[in-house]
Amino acid sequence: MGEYVERQWAPSSTFGLSRREQTGGTYLAFVPGVLGAQGPPISASTFSVVADAQSTVSRADGIIGESELYLNHLLLRSESIASSLIEGHVISAKKLALADVLGRGKENAVAVLQNLRAMEYAIDVVAEKWDIELEDLVQLQQTITPDLERGFRTQQNWIGGGYSPLTASFVPPPESEVVPLLDDLLAYVNQSEHPPLLKAAIAHAQFETIHPFIDGNGRTGRALIHAILKRDGITDRAVLPISTVFSTAKDHYIAGLTAFREEPPNVDLWVQEFCQSAVRAAGNVVLLKERADELDELLRERHHAWRSGQGIPAAPRADATVERVRRDLASQPVLTVAATAERYGVSRPAAERALTELADAGVLSVSKNHRGVRAAFVSDEHLHLVTLAERSNKAGGWDTADEATASRLALPESTLRWPPGDPVFHTQSRSGDYGNPQSPSGLGY
Repeated sequence: MGEYVERQWAPSSTFGLSRREQTGGTYLAFVPGVLGAQGPPISASTFSVVADAQSTVSRADGIIGESELYLNHLLLRSESIASSLIEGHVISAKKLALADVLGRGKENAVAVLQNLRAMEYAIDVVAEKWDIELEDLVQLQQTITPDLERGFRTQQNWIGGGYSPLTASFVPPPESEVVPLLDDLLAYVNQSEHPPLLKAAIAHAQFETIHPFIDGNGRTGRALIHAILKRDGITDRAVLPISTVFSTAKDHYIAGLTAFREEPPNVDLWVQEFCQSAVRAAGNVVLLKERADELDELLRERHHAWRSGQGIPAAPRADATVERVRRDLASQPVLTVAATAERYGVSRPAAERALTELADAGVLSVSKNHRGVRAAFVSDEHLHLVTLAERSNKAGGWDTADEATASRLALPESTLRWPPGDPVFHTQSRSGDYGNPQSPSGLGY
């Protein structure tokens, strides 16, 4: 059980503050209960929801197969844009891609790029470790907000309320509690035998409750989700674009996190909300793969038709630069001549000929800078796929014609309606062993 502790507040400076904001007073900071290795109590029905949702995510991950080589480029950007959107950073997929390739962009572009780098770090580095450590959390946050002082906060922070915690909507634990609570959180992440999806849900909510940094907590906490899911084997291939669901149902996301830190905490409500989001995200992974495969075939046909119209063989040689570039567009939808020459080991003139041909064929467009000079070649249709998950969520979770997607995933009824049904549940450890469904410890009590 958590507890509220009474603290005193007095502004260090009154310059620019209203009379009300200048007034000091008493406020309550919330210190969450420790998780331990077993985590908080979870009901059997919620464990059933977790088992169904985790099975769905695993099936989606299996469907991806070798497509991960190009799909994760799109999924990572989709997830990074959505996670940043929750924090108020709005940017199009095209502007993000151009900033990434050209190495420059406006403030919002830079902020989302930093979030993208943190996501990559979570998946490529943190997820490869057996035990996640405090320094991993620091590095994730530092990647997101490199201009801030490195390390955990040494002062009180709050959510809402402007310049004073007295009117805040939530006040996290005092700074002296941050490291002990994070030690406990990581002990749970590293030692618990909870299923990975449940572990990620609880770890994320506890992290957001602790709010251990001055800024960047939300984005760091969502990156932590991916590190846990990848490390514990539920997303071996695909990045689960769960933030795209959170961002399009932000009220539900915040309500779930709020329920987690209520007294008494409603952990089950949050976990079920998290699982529902994961199921929708899994459906969007499969939908993206299908749309990407369809697009690749469409662009192949368009390119070949253009070549035929030019009186040259419709299909280039398989090892031709232009063919290699077209095949790889999902993983590199924005290209420059220099980068293309380096990637494929060809001369710049050869790279330019390949890119120009694809532009002439209507496969690529040309993006120009503010001076009207060509900056890059762009596959707009692939970048459109980056926002597919968000558009799908807004349309109700499956886009327009995607009961078929749900069918291929064999989504259990309990994950598609709320409250959930009551199928048999299981728990799974990091080693792949299944716990005893009847044992009290298996239920987290």
